[in-house]
Amino acid sequence: MLRIAFRDLGMSIQGKISYVSDYFDAQYEQSWFQKPLAKEIIRDIDQSEYIRGEYIESPVFGGIPPTSLSTGCKALLLLLNEEGIIVSGERMGDNCFKWVLEIAKEKDITITLNHGVELKEPFEAISLNTGKRITNNLDLFEETYGLCDVEEEKDS
Repeated sequence: MLRIAFRDLGMSIQGKISYVSDYFDAQYEQSWFQKPLAKEIIRDIDQSEYIRGEYIESPVFGGIPPTSLSTGCKALLLLLNEEGIIVSGERMGDNCFKWVLEIAKEKDITITLNHGVELKEPFEAISLNTGKRITNNLDLFEETYGLCDVEEEKDS
Protein backbone atom coordinates (compact mmCIF):
# COMPACT_ATOMS: atom_id res chain seq x y z
CA MET A 1 0.00 0.00 0.00
CA LEU A 2 1.22 3.47 -0.85
CA ARG A 3 0.96 6.07 1.91
CA ILE A 4 1.52 9.73 1.04
CA ALA A 5 2.22 12.70 3.29
CA PHE A 6 1.21 15.85 1.40
CA ARG A 7 2.39 19.46 1.61
CA ASP A 8 3.38 20.77 5.03
CA LEU A 9 2.86 17.43 6.77
CA GLY A 10 5.55 16.01 4.52
CA MET A 11 7.97 18.75 5.55
CA SER A 12 7.68 17.92 9.25
CA ILE A 13 7.79 14.13 9.19
CA GLN A 14 10.54 12.84 11.42
CA GLY A 15 12.87 10.45 9.67
CA LYS A 16 12.03 11.55 6.14
CA ILE A 17 14.89 10.92 3.77
CA SER A 18 15.35 14.23 1.96
CA TYR A 19 18.95 13.67 0.88
CA VAL A 20 18.17 10.51 -1.03
CA SER A 21 21.46 10.25 -2.87
CA ASP A 22 23.61 10.63 0.24
CA TYR A 23 21.46 8.17 2.21
CA PHE A 24 21.53 5.61 -0.61
CA ASP A 25 25.29 5.93 -1.09
CA ALA A 26 25.83 5.15 2.61
CA GLN A 27 23.24 2.35 2.93
CA TYR A 28 22.96 0.29 -0.25
CA GLU A 29 23.98 -3.35 -0.41
CA GLN A 30 25.06 -5.30 -3.49
CA SER A 31 22.20 -7.75 -3.00
CA TRP A 32 19.68 -4.97 -3.70
CA PHE A 33 20.54 -4.97 -7.41
CA GLN A 34 19.96 -8.68 -7.93
CA LYS A 35 16.19 -8.47 -7.52
CA PRO A 36 14.33 -8.66 -10.84
CA LEU A 37 12.33 -5.51 -10.02
CA ALA A 38 15.52 -3.60 -9.17
CA LYS A 39 17.02 -4.58 -12.54
CA GLU A 40 13.86 -3.38 -14.32
CA ILE A 41 13.94 -0.07 -12.44
CA ILE A 42 17.61 0.55 -13.33
CA ARG A 43 16.92 -0.34 -16.97
CA ASP A 44 13.87 1.91 -17.25
CA ILE A 45 14.93 4.94 -15.21
CA ASP A 46 18.62 5.16 -16.10
CA GLN A 47 18.67 3.06 -19.31
CA SER A 48 21.45 1.03 -17.71
CA GLU A 49 22.03 -2.66 -17.05
CA TYR A 50 23.03 -4.20 -13.75
CA ILE A 51 25.84 -6.65 -14.58
CA ARG A 52 27.15 -7.99 -11.24
CA GLY A 53 28.54 -6.89 -7.89
CA GLU A 54 28.68 -3.13 -8.02
CA TYR A 55 29.07 -2.90 -11.79
CA ILE A 56 26.33 -1.25 -13.84
CA GLU A 57 26.69 -0.64 -17.56
CA SER A 58 25.53 2.81 -18.71
CA PRO A 59 25.15 3.56 -22.44
CA VAL A 60 26.48 7.07 -21.79
CA PHE A 61 29.22 6.61 -19.18
CA GLY A 62 30.20 2.95 -19.60
CA GLY A 63 30.80 1.05 -16.37
CA ILE A 64 29.46 2.90 -13.33
CA PRO A 65 29.08 2.13 -9.61
CA PRO A 66 25.65 2.26 -7.92
CA THR A 67 26.55 5.67 -6.47
CA SER A 68 26.35 7.08 -10.03
CA LEU A 69 22.70 6.12 -10.52
CA SER A 70 20.17 8.94 -10.76
CA THR A 71 18.53 10.21 -7.58
CA GLY A 72 15.14 8.95 -8.76
CA CYS A 73 16.52 5.47 -9.32
CA LYS A 74 18.17 5.55 -5.89
CA ALA A 75 14.89 6.64 -4.26
CA LEU A 76 13.06 3.71 -5.84
CA LEU A 77 15.75 1.22 -4.81
CA LEU A 78 15.52 2.51 -1.24
CA LEU A 79 11.74 2.05 -1.24
CA LEU A 80 12.15 -1.44 -2.65
CA ASN A 81 14.84 -2.58 -0.23
CA GLU A 82 14.55 -0.68 3.05
CA GLU A 83 11.76 -1.13 5.59
CA GLY A 84 10.00 1.65 7.46
CA ILE A 85 11.56 4.58 5.62
CA ILE A 86 9.88 7.70 4.26
CA VAL A 87 11.31 8.96 0.99
CA SER A 88 10.89 12.46 -0.39
CA GLY A 89 8.77 12.23 -3.55
CA GLU A 90 10.33 15.50 -4.67
CA ARG A 91 13.50 13.57 -5.43
CA MET A 92 11.74 11.50 -8.09
CA GLY A 93 10.89 12.49 -11.65
CA ASP A 94 7.58 11.69 -13.32
CA ASN A 95 9.09 8.50 -14.80
CA CYS A 96 9.54 7.10 -11.29
CA PHE A 97 5.93 7.07 -10.12
CA LYS A 98 4.85 4.00 -12.11
CA TRP A 99 7.54 2.15 -10.18
CA VAL A 100 6.34 3.60 -6.87
CA LEU A 101 2.99 1.95 -7.60
CA GLU A 102 4.69 -1.35 -8.52
CA ILE A 103 6.68 -1.40 -5.29
CA ALA A 104 3.51 -0.54 -3.32
CA LYS A 105 1.91 -3.72 -4.70
CA GLU A 106 4.62 -5.73 -2.94
CA LYS A 107 4.94 -3.86 0.36
CA ASP A 108 3.79 -0.84 2.36
CA ILE A 109 5.77 2.27 1.43
CA THR A 110 5.58 5.93 2.41
CA ILE A 111 6.56 9.01 0.42
CA THR A 112 6.09 12.73 0.81
CA LEU A 113 4.62 14.77 -2.02
CA ASN A 114 4.55 18.52 -2.46
CA HIS A 115 3.95 18.71 -6.20
CA GLY A 116 1.37 17.36 -8.61
CA VAL A 117 1.88 14.02 -10.30
CA GLU A 118 -0.36 11.94 -12.50
CA LEU A 119 -0.53 8.23 -11.74
CA LYS A 120 -1.76 5.46 -14.00
CA GLU A 121 -5.23 4.49 -12.87
CA PRO A 122 -6.39 2.39 -11.20
CA PHE A 123 -4.21 2.82 -8.15
CA GLU A 124 -4.69 2.95 -4.41
CA ALA A 125 -3.04 5.17 -1.84
CA ILE A 126 -3.80 6.60 1.58
CA SER A 127 -3.35 10.26 2.52
CA LEU A 128 -1.52 10.57 5.83
CA ASN A 129 -2.96 14.09 6.10
CA THR A 130 -6.64 13.17 5.98
CA GLY A 131 -6.77 9.37 6.10
CA LYS A 132 -8.61 9.47 2.78
CA ARG A 133 -8.33 6.55 0.38
CA ILE A 134 -7.13 7.87 -3.00
CA THR A 135 -8.05 5.86 -6.09
CA ASN A 136 -7.92 8.36 -8.96
CA ASN A 137 -6.00 11.40 -10.17
CA LEU A 138 -8.74 13.87 -9.24
CA ASP A 139 -8.58 12.76 -5.59
CA LEU A 140 -4.77 12.84 -5.79
CA PHE A 141 -4.88 16.40 -7.16
CA GLU A 142 -7.26 17.51 -4.41
CA GLU A 143 -5.09 16.01 -1.68
CA THR A 144 -1.90 17.44 -3.21
CA TYR A 145 -3.21 20.98 -3.36
CA GLY A 146 -5.42 20.88 -0.29
CA LEU A 147 -8.64 21.46 -2.22
CA CYS A 148 -10.56 19.13 0.05
CA ASP A 149 -9.69 21.45 2.97
CA VAL A 150 -11.06 24.46 1.07
CA GLU A 151 -14.36 22.72 0.39
CA GLU A 152 -14.73 21.77 4.05
CA GLU A 153 -14.14 25.40 5.10
CA LYS A 154 -16.86 26.62 2.69
CA ASP A 155 -19.37 24.17 4.18
CA SER A 156 -18.64 25.31 7.75
